[in-house]
Amino acid sequence: MKIPVYLAALAPHGLELTSERADGWLGSCFIPEASSAFLEPLRRGAERAGRQLAALAICAVTAALLRHRTGTQPAPPARPGQPPPADPGMILLTVPEIRRLLAALLATSRPPGHAMDWLD
Repeated sequence: MKIPVYLAALAPHGLELTSERADGWLGSCFIPEASSAFLEPLRRGAERAGRQLAALAICAVTAALLRHRTGTQPAPPARPGQPPPADPGMILLTVPEIRRLLAALLATSRPPGHAMDWLD
């Protein structure tokens, strides 16, 4: 039985090595708006090793706040020195948006033996 190896690299060289040699990447500080900073080095390493990036299990963790409706972000400051709101908000994800994202993820074809086998 092969034990999968997952690495939590963040620096470009470490990301390249991860996609060259590991079974998965633990993106503990993933920032969706800066995804290319992570995905491009992963893609380069995979290409260098003759692998497809889709063969690498990517477990990206990011901050999100589940809300049932949109429009709940706090108003921007109205004057200089205004104290921050009690709930500054985070990445706004509605229940329908999470359903859409999960459906898109599950609809993506994966190579046989991909690390997403745990979903079955």
